[in-house]
Amino acid sequence: MSECPDRRAPAENTRRPQRGRDIFGTERELTDFLAHRTIIDQAKGMLMLVYDVDARKAFEVLRRRSQETNVKLWQLAQQLLDDVPRATRAETPALRAICDHLLLTAHERVRPSQSPSED
Repeated sequence: MSECPDRRAPAENTRRPQRGRDIFGTERELTDFLAHRTIIDQAKGMLMLVYDVDARKAFEVLRRRSQETNVKLWQLAQQLLDDVPRATRAETPALRAICDHLLLTAHERVRPSQSPSED
């Protein structure tokens, strides 16, 4: 008797993930991924503000510099988050005053029907 081909063990790449694992592997990998994504998003926001670019362009700038310098993108982003506040500390009082004013008066400029899809 020959073995039926349908009853063979599934190939390694088709097996279900082991219990406690997901697409990221371990819980630690997922935690690291989320932490790195947060760092990258913060750096993107900083570049968006400083260079007046959209999120796509800010990410492209980070990605390109990461590739050119062979430094992981999240590490480059973290370094920017460490460096930029120090470099702009002399301008902080003026910048803080502008941001204070904008924050305290933002409600006056909000359109009642404004939603993220309308921007």
